[in-house]
Amino acid sequence: MTVTVLLENRLSPDTNLKLKTAPGLSIHIETDNSKILLDAGPDGKFAENAKELGIEIAKVDQMVISHAHSDHGGGLARFLTLNETADVLIHEAAVHRYYTKVFNTIPVGIGLNRRLLEQNAARIRYITGDLTPRDGLSILTDYPENFPRPHSNHVLFMRDGKRLVPDRFRHEILLLVEEPDGYVLFTACSHSGIINIVDRAMEKITESGSKKLKAVFGGFHLHNPIGGKSESLDYLEKLAHAMDRYETVFYTGHCTGETAFKHLTGRLEDKVKSMNTGDIFFI
Repeated sequence: MTVTVLLENRLSPDTNLKLKTAPGLSIHIETDNSKILLDAGPDGKFAENAKELGIEIAKVDQMVISHAHSDHGGGLARFLTLNETADVLIHEAAVHRYYTKVFNTIPVGIGLNRRLLEQNAARIRYITGDLTPRDGLSILTDYPENFPRPHSNHVLFMRDGKRLVPDRFRHEILLLVEEPDGYVLFTACSHSGIINIVDRAMEKITESGSKKLKAVFGGFHLHNPIGGKSESLDYLEKLAHAMDRYETVFYTGHCTGETAFKHLTGRLEDKVKSMNTGDIFFI
């Protein structure tokens, strides 16, 4: 499997290409049987970077939007223009309205473009529960509450009638890719908590028998971009302890944050690695 980070907050120190960065995420996944795009960042930059990296968006055969925030689905319009065939998998709850609050008072919409979804209804495949869109690919939903969710979620809301209520992230989905020698998990922001998400994936993996979880890709939402604060050191220490029980490698960036990343790598060393725009991983 080849995993290419088309867009992320930072540029890979290992690339000399003229790539663009943005607060968001887009990952291209190529297996023996599929070419998958997980998220499309906030705009069309992912497509410009794909061209620079020699990846043809027109040949993607499966698109997955991990959750209904614009820094992950804002580039969907560009994808639909460049690719005329791939289904777009989104949770049915992604059509709701989602917000953050600036200064804890001013609501700002951060959801997907609902008109775009309506205009392209024939391309959108709404997910209501677990799904196997094709051999080797699984979409999983509904996560356990084995570990506290990140506190940084407290600035994120959804509309319930005329009120804004805390977002419970029912719209968040994960992608699990099966290969002959194991599984690779793709999340994006892990609003539901990275431990809860991995535990959910492990339920599926356990059903398969002896196969292992080779790698995990995604942000962990341990940094609040509105307030600029990281999760507490106590939370990060407990998270590192929980992550250490998995025999896998975590590739992370985007919403994890510098403070959290340094703490986790300090505790877990090579079990945690960075992913940045332009990075290419062979898993």
